[in-house]
Amino acid sequence: MVAKLKTLLVCPRFGWLYDIKHPDMPLGIAYIAAMLRDYNKEVKIHDMSFDNSIEDFHKVLNDYKPNVVGIEVLSMNVEYAFQVAKIIKEFNKNIVVVVGGPHPTFQPEEMLNNENIDIAVQGEGEFTFIEILNKIENFEPFVNLKNIAFRQDSKVKINSRKEPIKNLDELPFPAIDLLPHKRYLSQPTIEPMPSPGINIITGRGCPFNCNFCQPISRKLFGVKHRARSPKNIIDEIIILKYKYNIKSFTIVDNLFVIDENYIMEFCQRLIKSKLNLKWRCNSRVNTISHKKLEYMKKAGCIAIIFGVESGSQRMLDLMNKGTTIKQIKNAFELCKKLKISTMANIMMGYPGETKESLDETINLIKEIQPEMLSISITSPMPGTRLFDEMKAQNRLNITSYEQFNRDFPEGIKRKNLSAKDLIAYRKKAYSEFYKTIFPRFIIHPYFLKNVLYRLWSLPFKESKKIIKNYLSLLISKEGHLRR
Repeated sequence: MVAKLKTLLVCPRFGWLYDIKHPDMPLGIAYIAAMLRDYNKEVKIHDMSFDNSIEDFHKVLNDYKPNVVGIEVLSMNVEYAFQVAKIIKEFNKNIVVVVGGPHPTFQPEEMLNNENIDIAVQGEGEFTFIEILNKIENFEPFVNLKNIAFRQDSKVKINSRKEPIKNLDELPFPAIDLLPHKRYLSQPTIEPMPSPGINIITGRGCPFNCNFCQPISRKLFGVKHRARSPKNIIDEIIILKYKYNIKSFTIVDNLFVIDENYIMEFCQRLIKSKLNLKWRCNSRVNTISHKKLEYMKKAGCIAIIFGVESGSQRMLDLMNKGTTIKQIKNAFELCKKLKISTMANIMMGYPGETKESLDETINLIKEIQPEMLSISITSPMPGTRLFDEMKAQNRLNITSYEQFNRDFPEGIKRKNLSAKDLIAYRKKAYSEFYKTIFPRFIIHPYFLKNVLYRLWSLPFKESKKIIKNYLSLLISKEGHLRR
């Protein structure tokens, strides 16, 4: 057995302009790091969201001298992952380079065709990464190690998959302390959340079947939804509250609001903890109910983000979204009754979109009157049915990995709409939204109250930034950027 390995985990965000304005903590590699530390492995994280120059990375390699480097890879940052891998091998060709994340999960051959990458992890990586390190330490082959792909005799070998982690409570809390957490926590949170705020993950897996995110989501985390226990989540929140002095948190996974008994237990435990934190979460419109919202409101929930996507039932059906216009209206009406702020995420330009369906979407936005609005333009992500369909129909118009983002209108060759049409409709939708937002502060003062609460939680200089940013959005009609 060799001496203890030193592992470096890298989030390669340098040069990645999309998302860099408001980068979220890379909780995926923070979970990996925590797992390695629990198993007495030496680990360090280099997050390029802030220290993102090549010189910075060279210095980290030279100072830390890792034996293994793990790189988080999304479709949008594949080229940057390749650059990082090249720098690593130039520094020391004996360093084992491991990639993981969505892109390596469904494109292991593509990743391993790059000579600077040694192993691709498919699906959940916490236990798999431990097993990889154990194999390296003991000079054992990877041939029977599940959830990985690697090169054997110059050929890519893809091993079999294992079942997703059954009990998520077995995982340690993410190693926030190894990230540049002070930089993240100093960023103003998106309204109406008080600062400092932080993201948490409460579950994995999705039984729903939207064309724009399946089957890659299932390949990553499985079909069945697995949730951490409410006690486990509250235990993490307590640590975050007292270690980092957070005033709010956001539950970023999409299926938190699904089981009524689960929601009731979580909220009861949160109330009993007397942490007095504000929070928000994502939800589908067809999993919400008055009873759930009542409990959530009592426990400090002040905002919910809904994936509305479209105001056209025809478009929702084409997306295989599994929701109805009636359910959308009901969800927003319930939130207004209970004075919970809402954010509507809209997806314009899905194949089959027409000017008529875009008009329906704008009319729906005006009717449901969300307090926040975020409009993206459909871009097919690799590993999804939408991507495969567009590729089979020769309608993909993407020439670089960076174009896999929610603001690239030319990604699909559309039959009924041009890129200019989509940009114009997005501006029109934001214009209609901002026409009513300030009058609605009077009609629904809870949103203004929440925003003022947030501003009050910040130093005066930061509050000025918030107001300036909101006014710039109002003038430019850009809306709330998705995270």
